[in-house]
Amino acid sequence: MDIRFWLGVLATLVITALANLVQPKIVAYLDSRKLLFAEKRRRTATKFHELIADLQSGRRDRHIYMLRVTMGVLFATQTFITAAVGSLMVWAMVPYSANLIDFYQMLLQQSARGPIVAIISLQLLAIFAVVLSARGLRRMREITNALENFEEYDTKFKQKWGPPPS
Repeated sequence: MDIRFWLGVLATLVITALANLVQPKIVAYLDSRKLLFAEKRRRTATKFHELIADLQSGRRDRHIYMLRVTMGVLFATQTFITAAVGSLMVWAMVPYSANLIDFYQMLLQQSARGPIVAIISLQLLAIFAVVLSARGLRRMREITNALENFEEYDTKFKQKWGPPPS
């Protein structure tokens, strides 16, 4: 057996000892994060329940609220369409070469960097807008489902989280 074997054995023993010393701290940290995450989920669920209860009882106007959510979705969708079309228009203005080597050399030139940066920026804006639109649509679906089946939603909320704080 050569020296590398014994160095490996020694390193394994040292790492095992350190892992056993640090393991309780890691477990305590992960448990605290789990409790914080559960508390955050409860606060979010409670806020959403209060919103649904207000919309159901009429304390908040559901049509105005849904109109605000819809306007956000429409704005995000319009931003996506504008950014996507803009990136395609800039891409169409970049000279095209059927030879890939010439095309890549053209992209490396200083004059082509501006359009490429514009295309990438517009595409990132389009992706961001699609994500916002999808989140808005998901929010609308959650609200409409909860309002249509309020008794069932309220029962499930109380079973999972207990009675809402007043």
